[in-house]
Amino acid sequence: MINAKVLAPATREAWLERRRLVIGASEASSLFGAGDADDDNPWASLFKLSALKTGLVSSEAENENMRRGRLLEPVAIQCIKEEHPDWIVQHNALPNLQYFVDSKSRIGATPDAFLKVPGRDGRGIIQIKSVDRFAFKKRWVHEDGAVTPPLYVAIQASIECAITDSQFAYVAALVVNRGVDLYLSEIQVEPGLYAAAAERSLAFWEKIDRGETYAPDFAKDGDLIQQIYADPEPGKEIDLSGDNEIVELAENDRLLSKIEKETKEGLKAIKSKMLFKMKDAEIARFRGEIIATAKTVSRKGYEVKPSNFRQLRFNSIL
Repeated sequence: MINAKVLAPATREAWLERRRLVIGASEASSLFGAGDADDDNPWASLFKLSALKTGLVSSEAENENMRRGRLLEPVAIQCIKEEHPDWIVQHNALPNLQYFVDSKSRIGATPDAFLKVPGRDGRGIIQIKSVDRFAFKKRWVHEDGAVTPPLYVAIQASIECAITDSQFAYVAALVVNRGVDLYLSEIQVEPGLYAAAAERSLAFWEKIDRGETYAPDFAKDGDLIQQIYADPEPGKEIDLSGDNEIVELAENDRLLSKIEKETKEGLKAIKSKMLFKMKDAEIARFRGEIIATAKTVSRKGYEVKPSNFRQLRFNSIL
Protein backbone atom coordinates (compact mmCIF):
# COMPACT_ATOMS: atom_id res chain seq x y z
CA MET A 1 0.00 0.00 0.00
CA ILE A 2 1.23 3.49 -0.86
CA ASN A 3 1.55 5.74 2.16
CA ALA A 4 0.76 9.06 0.50
CA LYS A 5 0.17 12.28 2.40
CA VAL A 6 -2.79 14.46 1.43
CA LEU A 7 -1.81 18.12 1.30
CA ALA A 8 -4.13 21.09 0.92
CA PRO A 9 -2.24 23.92 -0.81
CA ALA A 10 -4.11 27.19 -0.39
CA THR A 11 -3.06 28.75 -3.69
CA ARG A 12 -2.05 27.68 -7.18
CA GLU A 13 1.43 29.07 -6.52
CA ALA A 14 1.83 26.90 -3.40
CA TRP A 15 0.69 23.86 -5.38
CA LEU A 16 3.19 24.55 -8.17
CA GLU A 17 6.03 24.93 -5.66
CA ARG A 18 5.20 21.56 -4.06
CA ARG A 19 5.06 19.92 -7.52
CA ARG A 20 8.63 21.00 -8.26
CA LEU A 21 9.90 18.65 -5.52
CA VAL A 22 8.35 15.46 -6.94
CA ILE A 23 7.56 13.73 -10.23
CA GLY A 24 3.95 14.59 -10.97
CA ALA A 25 1.56 12.03 -12.42
CA SER A 26 1.33 14.15 -15.58
CA GLU A 27 5.13 13.96 -15.85
CA ALA A 28 5.47 10.24 -15.10
CA SER A 29 5.38 9.20 -18.77
CA SER A 30 8.87 10.70 -19.12
CA LEU A 31 10.13 7.93 -16.85
CA PHE A 32 8.95 5.39 -19.42
CA GLY A 33 9.91 7.31 -22.55
CA ALA A 34 6.27 7.63 -23.58
CA GLY A 35 5.64 10.18 -26.29
CA ASP A 36 7.24 11.17 -29.57
CA ALA A 37 7.96 14.27 -31.64
CA ASP A 38 4.41 14.32 -33.04
CA ASP A 39 2.74 13.74 -29.69
CA ASP A 40 1.30 16.53 -27.55
CA ASN A 41 2.93 15.07 -24.47
CA PRO A 42 4.79 17.96 -22.83
CA TRP A 43 6.88 15.60 -20.67
CA ALA A 44 8.46 13.31 -23.28
CA SER A 45 12.02 14.36 -22.38
CA LEU A 46 13.95 13.51 -19.21
CA PHE A 47 16.30 16.36 -20.07
CA LYS A 48 13.38 18.80 -19.94
CA LEU A 49 12.07 17.27 -16.73
CA SER A 50 15.48 17.49 -15.05
CA ALA A 51 15.90 21.10 -16.20
CA LEU A 52 12.60 22.04 -14.57
CA LYS A 53 13.20 20.14 -11.34
CA THR A 54 16.69 21.60 -10.85
CA GLY A 55 15.57 25.16 -11.62
CA LEU A 56 17.71 25.34 -14.76
CA VAL A 57 14.57 26.78 -16.34
CA SER A 58 11.56 28.15 -14.56
CA SER A 59 8.24 26.35 -14.62
CA GLU A 60 6.42 27.10 -17.81
CA ALA A 61 3.85 29.87 -17.67
CA GLU A 62 0.26 28.86 -18.33
CA ASN A 63 -0.20 28.66 -22.10
CA GLU A 64 -3.45 28.81 -24.07
CA ASN A 65 -4.02 25.05 -23.92
CA MET A 66 -3.41 24.94 -20.17
CA ARG A 67 -5.72 27.89 -19.58
CA ARG A 68 -8.42 26.31 -21.73
CA GLY A 69 -8.12 23.08 -19.76
CA ARG A 70 -8.34 24.87 -16.41
CA LEU A 71 -11.38 26.93 -17.43
CA LEU A 72 -13.21 23.99 -19.01
CA GLU A 73 -12.75 21.56 -16.12
CA PRO A 74 -16.06 22.59 -14.48
CA VAL A 75 -17.77 22.17 -17.88
CA ALA A 76 -16.45 18.61 -18.15
CA ILE A 77 -17.59 17.87 -14.59
CA GLN A 78 -21.08 19.13 -15.44
CA CYS A 79 -21.16 17.02 -18.62
CA ILE A 80 -20.22 13.89 -16.65
CA LYS A 81 -22.96 14.58 -14.09
CA GLU A 82 -25.56 15.09 -16.82
CA GLU A 83 -24.59 11.89 -18.66
CA HIS A 84 -24.38 9.87 -15.41
CA PRO A 85 -26.83 11.47 -12.95
CA ASP A 86 -26.47 8.52 -10.54
CA TRP A 87 -22.70 9.02 -10.17
CA ILE A 88 -21.31 11.07 -7.29
CA VAL A 89 -18.61 13.30 -8.80
CA GLN A 90 -16.43 15.51 -6.59
CA HIS A 91 -14.38 18.16 -8.39
CA ASN A 92 -10.86 18.32 -6.91
CA ALA A 93 -10.05 22.02 -7.20
CA LEU A 94 -9.09 25.07 -5.20
CA PRO A 95 -9.97 26.14 -2.56
CA ASN A 96 -10.56 22.49 -1.51
CA LEU A 97 -7.75 20.93 -3.50
CA GLN A 98 -6.33 17.58 -2.38
CA TYR A 99 -2.73 17.02 -3.45
CA PHE A 100 -1.31 13.54 -2.87
CA VAL A 101 2.43 13.11 -2.23
CA ASP A 102 4.35 9.85 -1.87
CA SER A 103 7.48 11.19 -0.15
CA LYS A 104 9.22 7.81 -0.25
CA SER A 105 9.08 7.58 -4.05
CA ARG A 106 8.92 11.37 -4.62
CA ILE A 107 5.80 11.11 -6.74
CA GLY A 108 2.80 13.46 -6.54
CA ALA A 109 -0.65 13.60 -8.11
CA THR A 110 -3.68 15.85 -8.37
CA PRO A 111 -6.71 14.00 -9.79
CA ASP A 112 -9.24 16.31 -11.42
CA ALA A 113 -12.17 14.56 -9.73
CA PHE A 114 -13.14 11.69 -7.45
CA LEU A 115 -15.95 9.33 -8.31
CA LYS A 116 -18.42 7.00 -6.60
CA VAL A 117 -20.48 4.69 -8.82
CA PRO A 118 -23.58 3.03 -7.31
CA GLY A 119 -23.14 -0.74 -7.10
CA ARG A 120 -19.38 -0.55 -7.51
CA ASP A 121 -16.97 -1.00 -4.60
CA GLY A 122 -14.44 1.70 -3.76
CA ARG A 123 -13.92 5.02 -5.42
CA GLY A 124 -12.47 6.11 -8.71
CA ILE A 125 -10.61 9.10 -10.09
CA ILE A 126 -11.22 11.09 -13.25
CA GLN A 127 -8.51 12.80 -15.27
CA ILE A 128 -9.93 15.49 -17.58
CA LYS A 129 -8.33 16.58 -20.84
CA SER A 130 -9.60 19.45 -22.96
CA VAL A 131 -8.77 18.57 -26.57
CA ASP A 132 -9.33 20.42 -29.84
CA ARG A 133 -11.04 18.31 -32.49
CA PHE A 134 -7.99 18.02 -34.76
CA ALA A 135 -5.75 16.68 -31.98
CA PHE A 136 -8.57 14.40 -30.85
CA LYS A 137 -8.97 12.83 -34.31
CA LYS A 138 -5.21 12.45 -34.70
CA ARG A 139 -4.26 11.07 -31.29
CA TRP A 140 -7.38 9.65 -29.65
CA VAL A 141 -9.48 8.10 -32.43
CA HIS A 142 -8.42 4.86 -34.14
CA GLU A 143 -9.26 3.81 -37.69
CA ASP A 144 -12.12 1.64 -36.43
CA GLY A 145 -13.63 4.62 -34.61
CA ALA A 146 -12.67 3.46 -31.12
CA VAL A 147 -11.53 6.18 -28.72
CA THR A 148 -8.43 5.47 -26.63
CA PRO A 149 -6.47 8.07 -24.63
CA PRO A 150 -2.81 8.54 -25.60
CA LEU A 151 -0.36 6.44 -23.60
CA TYR A 152 0.93 9.33 -21.49
CA VAL A 153 -2.63 10.20 -20.41
CA ALA A 154 -3.31 6.57 -19.46
CA ILE A 155 -0.09 6.50 -17.43
CA GLN A 156 -1.12 9.70 -15.63
CA ALA A 157 -4.56 8.34 -14.73
CA SER A 158 -3.07 5.03 -13.56
CA ILE A 159 -0.57 6.80 -11.28
CA GLU A 160 -3.35 8.97 -9.84
CA CYS A 161 -5.50 5.90 -9.21
CA ALA A 162 -2.71 4.11 -7.33
CA ILE A 163 -1.43 7.00 -5.21
CA THR A 164 -4.96 7.93 -4.06
CA ASP A 165 -5.73 4.31 -3.14
CA SER A 166 -8.62 4.31 -5.61
CA GLN A 167 -10.03 1.23 -7.31
CA PHE A 168 -10.68 2.46 -10.86
CA ALA A 169 -9.83 5.35 -13.17
CA TYR A 170 -11.49 7.23 -16.00
CA VAL A 171 -10.18 9.70 -18.57
CA ALA A 172 -12.64 12.32 -19.79
CA ALA A 173 -11.84 14.02 -23.08
CA LEU A 174 -13.75 17.25 -23.59
CA VAL A 175 -13.57 17.94 -27.33
CA VAL A 176 -14.04 21.57 -28.26
CA ASN A 177 -15.71 22.28 -31.60
CA ARG A 178 -18.71 24.46 -32.26
CA GLY A 179 -20.04 22.85 -29.14
CA VAL A 180 -18.47 20.44 -26.65
CA ASP A 181 -18.49 16.65 -26.74
CA LEU A 182 -17.47 14.43 -23.84
CA TYR A 183 -15.77 11.06 -24.34
CA LEU A 184 -15.36 9.02 -21.16
CA SER A 185 -12.98 6.04 -21.15
CA GLU A 186 -12.17 3.71 -18.28
CA ILE A 187 -8.44 2.96 -18.00
CA GLN A 188 -7.14 -0.52 -17.36
CA VAL A 189 -4.83 0.05 -14.39
CA GLU A 190 -1.76 -2.19 -14.60
CA PRO A 191 -0.86 -3.53 -11.11
CA GLY A 192 2.91 -3.11 -11.50
CA LEU A 193 2.90 0.31 -13.16
CA TYR A 194 3.19 2.39 -9.99
CA ALA A 195 6.00 0.24 -8.60
CA ALA A 196 7.91 0.65 -11.86
CA ALA A 197 7.31 4.42 -11.81
CA ALA A 198 8.47 4.62 -8.19
CA GLU A 199 11.68 2.76 -9.00
CA ARG A 200 12.41 5.03 -11.96
CA SER A 201 11.50 8.12 -9.96
CA LEU A 202 14.03 7.24 -7.27
CA ALA A 203 16.70 6.63 -9.91
CA PHE A 204 15.87 10.02 -11.46
CA TRP A 205 16.17 11.88 -8.15
CA GLU A 206 19.35 10.04 -7.15
CA LYS A 207 20.92 11.17 -10.40
CA ILE A 208 19.74 14.75 -9.85
CA ASP A 209 20.94 14.76 -6.23
CA ARG A 210 24.40 13.66 -7.41
CA GLY A 211 24.52 16.74 -9.61
CA GLU A 212 24.35 14.69 -12.81
CA THR A 213 22.31 15.67 -15.84
CA TYR A 214 20.40 13.92 -18.59
CA ALA A 215 21.60 14.28 -22.17
CA PRO A 216 19.19 16.22 -24.39
CA ASP A 217 17.43 14.80 -27.40
CA PHE A 218 18.52 17.53 -29.80
CA ALA A 219 15.59 16.91 -32.17
CA LYS A 220 13.01 17.29 -29.37
CA ASP A 221 14.76 19.64 -26.95
CA GLY A 222 15.83 22.39 -29.33
CA ASP A 223 13.35 24.98 -28.01
CA LEU A 224 14.34 24.19 -24.42
CA ILE A 225 18.05 24.57 -25.23
CA GLN A 226 17.23 27.94 -26.77
CA GLN A 227 15.47 28.89 -23.53
CA ILE A 228 18.31 27.73 -21.27
CA TYR A 229 20.99 29.58 -23.23
CA ALA A 230 18.85 32.56 -24.25
CA ASP A 231 21.25 35.20 -22.90
CA PRO A 232 24.87 34.86 -24.06
CA GLU A 233 27.60 36.94 -22.48
CA PRO A 234 28.37 39.71 -25.00
CA GLY A 235 31.72 39.16 -26.72
CA LYS A 236 32.48 35.89 -24.93
CA GLU A 237 34.32 33.31 -27.06
CA ILE A 238 34.83 29.56 -26.74
CA ASP A 239 37.54 27.46 -28.44
CA LEU A 240 36.10 24.20 -29.77
CA SER A 241 39.23 23.14 -31.65
CA GLY A 242 39.39 19.83 -29.79
CA ASP A 243 35.84 18.85 -30.74
CA ASN A 244 36.04 16.93 -34.00
CA GLU A 245 32.26 16.84 -34.33
CA ILE A 246 32.18 20.58 -35.11
CA VAL A 247 33.27 20.14 -38.74
CA GLU A 248 30.61 17.46 -39.25
CA LEU A 249 27.92 19.71 -37.77
CA ALA A 250 28.94 22.59 -40.03
CA GLU A 251 28.92 20.39 -43.14
CA ASN A 252 25.54 18.85 -42.26
CA ASP A 253 24.13 22.32 -41.67
CA ARG A 254 25.29 23.38 -45.13
CA LEU A 255 23.88 20.29 -46.84
CA LEU A 256 20.53 20.30 -45.04
CA SER A 257 20.09 24.05 -45.55
CA LYS A 258 20.61 23.51 -49.28
CA ILE A 259 18.11 20.63 -49.30
CA GLU A 260 15.61 22.72 -47.34
CA LYS A 261 15.91 25.60 -49.81
CA GLU A 262 15.57 23.30 -52.83
CA THR A 263 12.62 21.50 -51.22
CA LYS A 264 10.75 24.75 -50.57
CA GLU A 265 11.39 25.95 -54.11
CA GLY A 266 10.34 22.57 -55.55
CA LEU A 267 7.11 22.47 -53.55
CA LYS A 268 6.27 26.02 -54.59
CA ALA A 269 6.79 25.12 -58.27
CA ILE A 270 4.64 21.97 -57.97
CA LYS A 271 1.75 23.84 -56.35
CA SER A 272 2.01 26.70 -58.84
CA LYS A 273 1.92 24.29 -61.80
CA MET A 274 -1.09 22.44 -60.36
CA LEU A 275 -2.93 25.70 -59.69
CA PHE A 276 -2.20 26.77 -63.28
CA LYS A 277 -3.82 23.52 -64.48
CA MET A 278 -6.86 23.96 -62.20
CA LYS A 279 -7.28 27.67 -63.00
CA ASP A 280 -10.46 28.84 -61.19
CA ALA A 281 -11.65 25.34 -60.17
CA GLU A 282 -11.76 24.50 -56.45
CA ILE A 283 -11.64 20.72 -56.95
CA ALA A 284 -9.58 18.59 -59.34
CA ARG A 285 -10.44 14.97 -60.16
CA PHE A 286 -8.28 12.27 -61.70
CA ARG A 287 -10.11 9.20 -63.03
CA GLY A 288 -13.11 9.98 -60.89
CA GLU A 289 -11.22 10.53 -57.63
CA ILE A 290 -10.51 13.91 -56.01
CA ILE A 291 -6.77 14.46 -56.32
CA ALA A 292 -6.50 18.09 -55.20
CA THR A 293 -8.48 21.00 -53.78
CA ALA A 294 -7.68 24.70 -53.91
CA LYS A 295 -10.06 26.67 -51.76
CA THR A 296 -9.63 30.26 -50.66
CA VAL A 297 -8.47 30.60 -47.06
CA SER A 298 -8.94 33.87 -45.18
CA ARG A 299 -6.18 34.56 -42.70
CA LYS A 300 -6.66 37.08 -39.93
CA GLY A 301 -3.91 39.55 -39.29
CA TYR A 302 -2.09 39.29 -35.98
CA GLU A 303 0.69 41.00 -34.11
CA VAL A 304 3.74 38.95 -33.15
CA LYS A 305 4.76 39.57 -29.55
CA PRO A 306 8.33 40.79 -29.02
CA SER A 307 10.77 38.01 -28.17
CA ASN A 308 14.47 37.20 -28.17
CA PHE A 309 16.13 34.11 -29.59
CA ARG A 310 19.63 32.91 -30.45
CA GLN A 311 20.38 32.87 -34.18
CA LEU A 312 23.10 30.33 -34.91
CA ARG A 313 25.04 30.61 -38.16
CA PHE A 314 27.97 28.48 -39.31
CA ASN A 315 30.91 30.10 -41.06
CA SER A 316 32.67 28.08 -43.76
CA ILE A 317 35.98 26.67 -42.50
CA LEU A 318 36.47 24.02 -45.18
